[in-house]
Amino acid sequence: MEINALANDIDKVLLKFKNYQIKDCNNEIRNIAKRIKTVRDKGLDSASKIDDFNRRKAVVDYQLYENSGLQDLVYMGDLNKAIGKWNAFDEEWDTNWNNYKDKTKIFVSKVQSFPCIHNISR
Repeated sequence: MEINALANDIDKVLLKFKNYQIKDCNNEIRNIAKRIKTVRDKGLDSASKIDDFNRRKAVVDYQLYENSGLQDLVYMGDLNKAIGKWNAFDEEWDTNWNNYKDKTKIFVSKVQSFPCIHNISR
């Protein structure tokens, strides 16, 4: 997953900060700043897709609840398995995303004063 790799790279740079190996802007910091912006932009796009999927799922759940005849037509095992996979994916995504956001905040706080970094904390 892209955000896991980026979070690991951020950890490496933060360790270099801790060990006083980075004192000013370098290509490694520029690269991470660009990747953070890319992930943020992708995250904004995927968030709307996830919201749309969750709305559609809620409609299906409601229709199945309201119409027992539909429940007989749908093989519930497959539907429940698909919903379970989605819920597991969603939970893992949330965990990874929160971890990534925490590391990004720390990284941004370390590099925000560098003149080579512009607008990554949006």
